[in-house]
Amino acid sequence: MKGKDRTFWNPQIETMDRQRMRALQEERFLSLIRWAYKKTPFYRRKFDEAGLSPSQIRSLDDIVKIPFTYKDDLRASQEKMPPYGEHCASPERIYQTYWSTGTTGRPTFMGVSYREAHYWVDVIARPLFASGLRKGDLFHHATQLSSFAGGYGHLWAGQLIGANIIPAGAGNTERHIWLISTLRPSFLKILPSYANYVADVAYKMGIDMSASSVNRIYLSAEPAPKDLRREIERKWGAITYDNYGLSDAGQPQAYECDFHDGLHGIDDWCLTEIIDADTKEPIRQEGKQGVLVYTNLVRRAMPILRFWTADVTSWKRFEPCACGRTAPRIAPISGRIDDMIKVKGVNFWPGAVWTVLAGQPELAGTHRIFVQTRAGKEYLRIVAEMKEEGASADPAQLVDGLKSKFQSVLFIKVDEIELVPFGTLEVSEHKEKTLVDLRKDKK
Repeated sequence: MKGKDRTFWNPQIETMDRQRMRALQEERFLSLIRWAYKKTPFYRRKFDEAGLSPSQIRSLDDIVKIPFTYKDDLRASQEKMPPYGEHCASPERIYQTYWSTGTTGRPTFMGVSYREAHYWVDVIARPLFASGLRKGDLFHHATQLSSFAGGYGHLWAGQLIGANIIPAGAGNTERHIWLISTLRPSFLKILPSYANYVADVAYKMGIDMSASSVNRIYLSAEPAPKDLRREIERKWGAITYDNYGLSDAGQPQAYECDFHDGLHGIDDWCLTEIIDADTKEPIRQEGKQGVLVYTNLVRRAMPILRFWTADVTSWKRFEPCACGRTAPRIAPISGRIDDMIKVKGVNFWPGAVWTVLAGQPELAGTHRIFVQTRAGKEYLRIVAEMKEEGASADPAQLVDGLKSKFQSVLFIKVDEIELVPFGTLEVSEHKEKTLVDLRKDKK
């Protein structure tokens, strides 16, 4: 029975032999292609414009013939045929409706049928179970609950496991601290940046979150660099579990187990590709970075084929994990291909700034990066919050040290670093956007 196994929520699927899983994927994939072409003007037009017929797709290997689906494609589809778009095959079967958070543009709607929703909740239960959630545990849910596909579904999955859910949602930080101190949950779902911030606010209030009841933290909605995870684990005295999820493809798509050796794919749910950003060819070796592309193998009400996520990762391991799960694993997300910026002729990920700031015990980690043009030249400014206990540090000496580290680590000159008191910068309780690009001619 699901959930009785000490390691797996769905052992039949999670430990399935690779040949059997490939056969299952191929069966679902070929059926999906025929369905999407027949039922949606969106994919029929994409195929026709590419000179491609469903009869030319005979195996999983033929997926490379199919054009990518981009976020802007979905937006245009829904603007043309509101509300669900031309890629919706059966709007009358929609049972649940979500919409993306819209951090990079206009939100898109996502609808699932009754059958898909019930399959999906089993999919969500797997990473929660792998992260240690069990029957009777108190599950504090500290991410957005309204439109977010990672909200209600995770509460439902928690109840399926048998946990006592605390639907706190995104909101007042002091309220989260009070709820955790009062209800004493053992399991917390939260954004990495917000988990770090909550611990700092609690410390300011005289509360040490490392002494709280929370012992497992399910990190959600944004990348979690190693240094940030170490900070969270130190401040909370808890184990963190990374996962990856994309609303448009039906999150989650990958998750960690207790061995923390890459994120397991969910191969019966989504077909995973990692694509070279330049050649647009699949990457099949471990360690080489590319863009994640997903095809959902279950959703029929609104099929999604080869969705270009813009998120960058690499294959971590192809062999089965020591935990017993057989799906290939990906590395944690390193950033978004469209977030990489060029400043002063140097390409860098904004997320890499955290690595430098995390090395300074006087800093809280909350920061903003401003890129602008001054006197015809690019000007890079970083604003970083101090910890309250770090206020006695020599600001000039700290700034000089940081500038030197940025130069050696990121190979870029930072023109200005402003240190501000803790709590100065507004912290998002959903996805954090740290980069503000004010250049007139962005590169």
